Amino acid sequence: MRSLDIVARQEFIGREIEIATPAAESPIRGKVIDETKNMIRIESGGREISFAKREASISVEGLDGEIPGYLLVGNPEDRIKKRMRRKLT
Repeated sequence: MRSLDIVARQEFIGREIEIATPAAESPIRGKVIDETKNMIRIESGGREISFAKREASISVEGLDGEIPGYLLVGNPEDRIKKRMRRKLT
């Protein structure tokens, strides 16, 4: 099982994730189809849904715990080489 700080630096496109936001009543599960600096877009139930990274908490399939979205803000290609200043738990 990988730690959250390692997963937070990896590519999300094509992975199954669960997103929880303050606006949603329940978490939304889907496959990541696109990611930009501030947004993440998933396909869930045959429709595409976009979320702001800053407001979301992201759970990756196969891991215990959530990644706070504010840590993921930035270009995906730059995040891969970024050091996480805060240890995720």
